[in-house]
Amino acid sequence: MFNNRNFQDFNPEEEARGGIHAMFGLIVANLVVFVIQHLMSGADIAEKFALNIYFVKQLELWRFFTAMFLHGGFMHLFFNMFGLYIFGSLAAPVLGAKRFLLLYLLSGTLGNVLWFFVNWSNPNAWLIGASGAVMGVILVAAMLMPDIPMMLLFIPFPIKLKTLAVVYIVIEVISQIGNPGSQTAYLAHIFGFVCGYLYMKIFCKECILWDPLTALFGKKDNQNGLPPGWTDASEPSLKTVSRDEVERLLIKLSREGINALTEEEQETLRKAREEMMNQR
Repeated sequence: MFNNRNFQDFNPEEEARGGIHAMFGLIVANLVVFVIQHLMSGADIAEKFALNIYFVKQLELWRFFTAMFLHGGFMHLFFNMFGLYIFGSLAAPVLGAKRFLLLYLLSGTLGNVLWFFVNWSNPNAWLIGASGAVMGVILVAAMLMPDIPMMLLFIPFPIKLKTLAVVYIVIEVISQIGNPGSQTAYLAHIFGFVCGYLYMKIFCKECILWDPLTALFGKKDNQNGLPPGWTDASEPSLKTVSRDEVERLLIKLSREGINALTEEEQETLRKAREEMMNQR
């Protein structure tokens, strides 16, 4: 999951802690803004900071960024933050604080920008919410850990995270087609997915274990699931740390934290790092 440029600097404890702190920092920021928004007049806050076609055309460009921290009500906030927690808990420990924050902010901001251009001719269109940013996080989590099992309330059996991501995007596309005039900004959600995908392809290409586009067109992802220069331990090689073992430990790390890893497991990650360094 890590490339030659950054894996040698990978410290499991620091990366996991920093990523989780960044995720909770975003949740707290959204909660604080929500409280401020409802202690003051919600309409006044929205008028100044929500994304609106007319005002952005007046060069109030900060709205692309600030709109993602505003929410229309508690349930709107709750579901966005719940999604950020569930899927961010998987992606954040692997990406680390800086890359996770960049993912979230780019997915939210650029998703809003794309929504703006699609709605260019509608000066009365408004947009608030972190859904686009959260959708980017969902797709990135699926590209990092595609086969991790997930449980949903309305599905009584576990499904793979990559399957869940596909279900989400299909629902958003169908909803947009069926309700083009809906107050729900399905396009911003879809663009959030797009931004998450582009983020991985541009900044973390070697980390990808599942590519939805190559899967769609029948191409195989990374043949052995490893970054360039790695081989599976089952193949004749001097390498002894398998892809499955590294991925299992990273999943455990993201779910339970660094303290859940035994000394032997932490040593396995260090050994994997050293093997990557030897490939340089």
